[in-house]
Amino acid sequence: MNGFELASSIFGVGEMGALGTNEHAAELCVGHTTVAHVGMSERIIVLDGREVKIAGIGYVCTAAEFRGRGYMHTLMEIAHDQARSLGHVYAMLWTGHVGLYEPLGYRHPPNLNETWYIKELGDEGWPDSAVVNLQGTW
Repeated sequence: MNGFELASSIFGVGEMGALGTNEHAAELCVGHTTVAHVGMSERIIVLDGREVKIAGIGYVCTAAEFRGRGYMHTLMEIAHDQARSLGHVYAMLWTGHVGLYEPLGYRHPPNLNETWYIKELGDEGWPDSAVVNLQGTW
């Protein structure tokens, strides 16, 4: 099983969306089976009229029998390091599971709806009062 198959089985989706293309991904395998996966795609958003390159994080998952071992946190840190090396200043994800991502530094900014979370990857803080255009398909 690869990362896309794992994510599809957990999220119940047959077609992976834009983040499912995973220009970049981190996976943990046992033998030939992926047991944890974090996808990342470069996205362009607009903050107060300025285009900003960010890391869109998606299809974060761990097979049920491997949960609770810290694999997701490790893979997220790998994805964040990779995003920084690509020049991304923020990582952004959509989730209904807030508690999973707050320990990794994600927060819900007031200028996005309640399901979007951001993490600053460098010294540039997120502009909480900026007008945000997420652009395109997520």
